[in-house]
Amino acid sequence: MKRLLFILIFLFAVGCSEKKIAEKRNGENIVNKVDTSLKEDTKKEKNYEISLLERMVALEKELKPALDSGVTADMSNAAATLSEAWEEELNKIYGLLISELSEKEKEKLRTVQRDWLSKKKKEAEESEGGNIAVLLSSGRELELTKERTVELAKMYDSMHR
Repeated sequence: MKRLLFILIFLFAVGCSEKKIAEKRNGENIVNKVDTSLKEDTKKEKNYEISLLERMVALEKELKPALDSGVTADMSNAAATLSEAWEEELNKIYGLLISELSEKEKEKLRTVQRDWLSKKKKEAEESEGGNIAVLLSSGRELELTKERTVELAKMYDSMHR
């Protein structure tokens, strides 16, 4: 039984390490995307998506030591700070879109947003367990929020071209 428990813990640790490596690569890809896009946009006015990514990459870099600390409380606090920042950005871009859309388009966006919120809530409720599950669930919610925020930013940018 002890061997089985040890093997499970080992496999979990290896899986977390691989996830961290993948997240690091993803973070580096976002930074590279921002850098590349900035170079392409030097003569153009910066778009909302690029500004958003610049702000959030800076915050993620600031929080990275806490996120990578291995201390559950530090990781949880940093993840909460990051989640709140992404939620704030999501609400900001959603408000900008709503202020510029026709009534028909507003209702369509509201419907899509409600569906997205339901999906996000459902995915968060599906995780079970202790501290690790809470962190994993928060991480998934954060990823969904990031994706949706960038999606709305792109929508906003496409309206202003």
